[in-house]
Amino acid sequence: MSNGPTIAGSYEDFKRLTKDFFDALPTATDPEQIEAGMKCVGLAYLGIQWDDTSPMDNIHRLVGAPAVLRLVTKLGIIRQVELEGHSGVPDLV
Repeated sequence: MSNGPTIAGSYEDFKRLTKDFFDALPTATDPEQIEAGMKCVGLAYLGIQWDDTSPMDNIHRLVGAPAVLRLVTKLGIIRQVELEGHSGVPDLV
């Protein structure tokens, strides 16, 4: 676990938080809201309490959680660019 600030919880807690982020993303009206949400998800990622004896937790630690974090970042940035009014954003989703 990290020594810095985190949001401690299980992998299931992390997935619930990211679901809330994805649900709220289309209604965000300010890029700063999205940035704050991405930071919150990042802190939750850093604070996941893993069970080292669970094979599934090992898989989620190596593949699942990083993939979800990358998706949060990608979709968050796409939405921020949309809100800032930049044209030419490719349809990546």
